Amino acid sequence: MILLGAALAGLILFNAMLAACEFSLVKFRYTVIDEKEFERVRAKKRVARLIDSAQATAQSIRFCLTLGTMGMGFVLYAWVQEFFEKAPQSLLETKEGLTIAVAFIATAGIYYITADLLPRSLAFAFPERTLRLTSWFALAVTAIVSPALKVLTFFTKKLSDTKGDEDLNLLDLEVQIRALGEDRPALSKFTQKILQNTLRLRELEASDVLLPRNKIHYINYQEAIADNLSAIKDSGHTRFPLCDGDLDRCVGLVHIKDVFHYQGDALDLIKFKRKILRFPLDAPLEVVLQRMLRLKAHMALVVDEFDGTAGILTLEDLLEELVGEIQDEFDEEEVAIQKIGDDCYLISGLAPIHDLEETLNIVVDDEMVSTFGGWITAQLGHIPQKGETFSFGEVSGTIEKVTETQVLSVEVTVNRRENSEEGED
Repeated sequence: MILLGAALAGLILFNAMLAACEFSLVKFRYTVIDEKEFERVRAKKRVARLIDSAQATAQSIRFCLTLGTMGMGFVLYAWVQEFFEKAPQSLLETKEGLTIAVAFIATAGIYYITADLLPRSLAFAFPERTLRLTSWFALAVTAIVSPALKVLTFFTKKLSDTKGDEDLNLLDLEVQIRALGEDRPALSKFTQKILQNTLRLRELEASDVLLPRNKIHYINYQEAIADNLSAIKDSGHTRFPLCDGDLDRCVGLVHIKDVFHYQGDALDLIKFKRKILRFPLDAPLEVVLQRMLRLKAHMALVVDEFDGTAGILTLEDLLEELVGEIQDEFDEEEVAIQKIGDDCYLISGLAPIHDLEETLNIVVDDEMVSTFGGWITAQLGHIPQKGETFSFGEVSGTIEKVTETQVLSVEVTVNRRENSEEGED
């Protein structure tokens, strides 16, 4: 009994230390904003190592907490079994079931109190002190179990055919969300929506958000300055790609305020050009947003594999993916996907593919297009005519409006597979 008691006490302390380190690391990492305080705590090398290797630390802690909890279960089972050896004869028939039940309940209760409730309270109340106190233990445990975790991770990736960059960051999702729930009142629906959009941002690429090239207003410096100024005035935009003939030869960016502030006689747009960023079609939207914010860029080109211009991205478009539609007093509201009946929609040709998939609950298996109109054109192999009908999988429809170069609006019906199967039966 003494040995079992010592083993149980050791496992409880083991789990408590790991849980306290986990929660204090999250509390410190995601709530300390002041840079001086952050660097002061990082002054201790072992704390800095924990913060810099948060992913590896989180994996090790989760793994060891699982082992520790299993160990507590085995110890408590042996302890309860030894206790029942002295039980009356009438209990011998149900001894095995009672042993398992009591051990399970005791393990769950002890784990909740000593490896969740108490460590979390201490870590949230004294994050810096708790982190320093437990950092040596977490580093030692991480060093011991890292080889085993690497082997397990290797075989897991092989079996599930996943890539290393798709690993779940435990601190960034699971633990952080728990910390937010403990530390703050209930989040509003608007805040929840922003959080959901932020997580979804990792799944999007530049091709999902770009404005296609046939909708871009650009300036051709080969044309007369009067024609360019007229085009600038008619468009109502403030930034324009500056091109040598066409969009595939873009030399920079022109801001309208530079033109208006010019006081000289001869207006040369080349003098006003600024650098313009370029991103490939498959550039992750998260990376695009970070770079545009860092370089204070409000517009960027999206180029295809042949370095031709596929479209443009604006900072406003990227932010709208996080907070929703941003409109000013000059914007005319346009509904890209309008429901007009049961499984019947009026859809703009410029509706993004990912919005179409989300609203209509369908899958568009074509990574080469970003808009609904582009998808229809690619499927048909030509620019459709007004009134032309089509049927692709679950989607069928009629072209409502079209120009010589693009599809403007389409009336679409979604033919659900369940309905078609019932009809066949």
